[in-house]
Amino acid sequence: MLLRTSSFLLVFALLVGCGATSNKLDFNSQLAVPSLAMLNRVALLPATPSGSMPNGTFTYNGYAGFGAGSISSLSEVDHISKMTMVANFQTDTFSGSMSQMTSDLTVADNMSATYGGTINMSGSISGNTFSGVHSGVWTMDSTNGYLERPYNGTLSGSFGGSGATGMGASTSSTYAGTNVTGIIVGER
Repeated sequence: MLLRTSSFLLVFALLVGCGATSNKLDFNSQLAVPSLAMLNRVALLPATPSGSMPNGTFTYNGYAGFGAGSISSLSEVDHISKMTMVANFQTDTFSGSMSQMTSDLTVADNMSATYGGTINMSGSISGNTFSGVHSGVWTMDSTNGYLERPYNGTLSGSFGGSGATGMGASTSSTYAGTNVTGIIVGER
């Protein structure tokens, strides 16, 4: 299984195992429900053998979830965004972005908010794994005011399935002295 070959994807197993009882992801069924379904599918994929990686360029579409501290269950994910990653297996590089973020914090804080911004990511592919950096700014325009939050850090992940049909990664960043952990999941 993909989870057994990459320790960072243990986060996925914890999220899947704890997600069924969480009520925190009711904040946006357009992102929360499909992201959990994709996470369940990708978590079950076997790791793509390094010698069986595809040739060419492929686009992975999916989701990213974020929370303060170390995420160990879906109840700790309070932000979800869409994610796109383009993997070029000929040059062993990737690039992509996270955008269209939404959060359940606005519901908990009884305020109305609109989120914006894009987080770009890039890095290198080695066999069936990849690593790199992400940087950008999330914005929030709410009834409590306007806020910009930089989200700059690192990410690492691996590919799963026959021909690398799925991917999963973890992200790490710090904002205002607080560690922020994220997960990324995508399919092509």
